[in-house]
Amino acid sequence: MLYRHVGYLIGGSKGFLSNCGMYAVVDIETTGGNARLHRILEIAIIVHDGEKEITRFSSLVNPGTGIPRFIQGLTGILPEMVESAPAFEEIASEVHSLLKDHVFVAHNVSFDYPFVQAALERAGLLLDTPRLCTVRASRKLMPDLGKYSLGRLAEQLGIPISDRHRAYGDAEATTEVLKRLVTLDHEGVLEGLHRKSRRKIELPPLLPSGILESLPESPGVYYFHDQSGKVMYVGKAVDIKRRVKGHFTSSDFRFERFFNEQLSDISFQETGSELMANLMETMEIRRLWPKYNAAGKFKRGDYGLCLYEDQRRYLHLSVARRITGARLIKALGYKSRAIEVLHDLIEQYHLCANLCHLEKNSSGCSLYQVGQCLGACLHKEPPEEYNERVLEGLQSLDPNPVTLLIRLPGRQSEESALLLVEKGRFSGYAFVPHSDAPSHWEEALNWIKRSPHDPELDRLVGKYLKLHPEGHLKPVG
Repeated sequence: MLYRHVGYLIGGSKGFLSNCGMYAVVDIETTGGNARLHRILEIAIIVHDGEKEITRFSSLVNPGTGIPRFIQGLTGILPEMVESAPAFEEIASEVHSLLKDHVFVAHNVSFDYPFVQAALERAGLLLDTPRLCTVRASRKLMPDLGKYSLGRLAEQLGIPISDRHRAYGDAEATTEVLKRLVTLDHEGVLEGLHRKSRRKIELPPLLPSGILESLPESPGVYYFHDQSGKVMYVGKAVDIKRRVKGHFTSSDFRFERFFNEQLSDISFQETGSELMANLMETMEIRRLWPKYNAAGKFKRGDYGLCLYEDQRRYLHLSVARRITGARLIKALGYKSRAIEVLHDLIEQYHLCANLCHLEKNSSGCSLYQVGQCLGACLHKEPPEEYNERVLEGLQSLDPNPVTLLIRLPGRQSEESALLLVEKGRFSGYAFVPHSDAPSHWEEALNWIKRSPHDPELDRLVGKYLKLHPEGHLKPVG
């Protein structure tokens, strides 16, 4: 059940927070542990001044993906509970307004903050606030407790948790921990901790000192060049200047060595929209093959789904790699993407984990034990019935037969971007001046710069269309 409440900010004592707003205590539940790959399922925010609550907000979130079973078991959040919940983009402005001027507080803030920051960036909003971790703060101000997980900390302090592993229940408990910390802090420990979270920008020695100020605060792709001008890295951003600055902070160790030794110049292309930036990044990585872009260098169609029939006439689906000689019936690019699609098919069409090669259990797959699998693994379901659902699931992956044009903002106000999607596949794009805007789709096709087929580009466009079904021109063809 979706629950949500928004209060109104009122006056109150802010203590030492008078120069940086109030505390915004945050807890989230997610589909996994990677802020770039996984999505928020639920979010709760309690704005607090250290003495009393000012306002609260909570909402389930439709992640646009499946929910792994272990996450369902941990949180109790089931797919049907988020079907009617808003996508994060729908609540992003509300979330941002509650966080932007306050200290972001969480129990293990290094988990919650990147998820919220990434979700806001995908919605075109920037978050760069001080952070306070109640785990670290508790260790400093209550060093003798021994255990500092939220559950153990609450138990030791006598704080009830009404709904463990749900966002609002955990946020309430974290707020109570924060109140205890505020009463114990007589030497400005909390202020020192959240001030340390502000990141210092340190430019590599070969970069011109004013280069960051020349970057635009708009969506696009950016390029890091070595002294010979060769592109070493390509990135995308909703705000190019802010994202590039983020690379030059002490927290971004991944680039430290090549920044200091090789990075000599930065260039960029504005794209006008986040979707276009995502597409351009993928295409540019394929074209340039930069040394430091580990992600995105897979071979097109490398991973996908393989299908075969066993001696009992049951169809088997599995994730396979083309390079092994397997014949893919559906190319999906990344291995993680292929696994995600297979999990979705299993969940939506009640397929068997054994027959999808995710388990090998002679007593029946784990899904059979909970009624999700109908017994194909134990030959209790006829192969004809099981195979019909397998084929129905595979048919759902086939490209949409409709051909359409997606219209997006251009790089300047005087133009638009057009993306061509032919039968579910991204085929190319164009930036078209409003003065030359085509009057019908056949004319628009003359503008399109064609792109080689790439499953990752199809995935990006498909995801956009799910979130913005109205954001395209009328179907054609």
